[in-house]
Amino acid sequence: MAKGQVVVVANQKGGVGKSTTVYALMDEFAETLGLKILVIDYDPQGTLTSLLDIDQAVLAECRKEGSICNMFERKEVNIIEYSDKIDFIPSDDALNDSFYSSKPGKELMLQKYVDKVRGDYDLIFIDTKPDLQAPIISAILAADIIVNTIATGGIEEDATIKFYNKLDEIVDLYNKKILKVFVIPTMLDTSRDAKDALYSIKVNLPDLYSKRYAALVNVPLEILKPIPRRAVFKNATGVKVSIRKYIEEFDTGKKDVLLDLEQIAKKIWGEVKQNG
Repeated sequence: MAKGQVVVVANQKGGVGKSTTVYALMDEFAETLGLKILVIDYDPQGTLTSLLDIDQAVLAECRKEGSICNMFERKEVNIIEYSDKIDFIPSDDALNDSFYSSKPGKELMLQKYVDKVRGDYDLIFIDTKPDLQAPIISAILAADIIVNTIATGGIEEDATIKFYNKLDEIVDLYNKKILKVFVIPTMLDTSRDAKDALYSIKVNLPDLYSKRYAALVNVPLEILKPIPRRAVFKNATGVKVSIRKYIEEFDTGKKDVLLDLEQIAKKIWGEVKQNG
């Protein structure tokens, strides 16, 4: 099996649970499935970086000596050993300057970097900036698998259509091979809006995908189990421990959440193994 396939979690809209999904699943890949993974916070806002329990002095040194921005100059990027199974590249707010510079080939720099380090990992997991220009373009060009998180707090058809328009365009223009697109509905609760949104994701999105996007005709789309809106996610991130550790140690009544996350991780990893 090919090492280091790249899973990119993306949406063109913020506030859809993207970083929280990466935070929840990284532990499932590493601890539950036993994979050696590299996690990259490719969003200048640094939400994922702020969720992790990393010493501020370590972060400052990493950014000073080997910021993620260095990949745009083909210089060394520092990697933090977050755990035995998880290596991490933190965000840097200077990423915006790199994204929107006039430097030729900037959209290819992330791809070139992950190609260089693939062999060291079972999986590379990337959180992205919700922006359909250079940030999303470069992330998609680096990806083998796309995970599209869509919040169910309300109907987001316009944002979803824009995201898939961009994905179709990139696959077409760059002749990019994507193995699969997974959709994870997030923030699901019992409200009418959430139920309507989930119906739209499960029924309308596959229909739209199959009929509208010619470049994606050979890229399978699969809707995964929704991630519920539960206080346990906020509670765990608030104390900077993984969702799994928090539930197992402090809130054992929420183990159904862990089963959902484990199932999602196994689905994604199964695709990696099948196509590696």
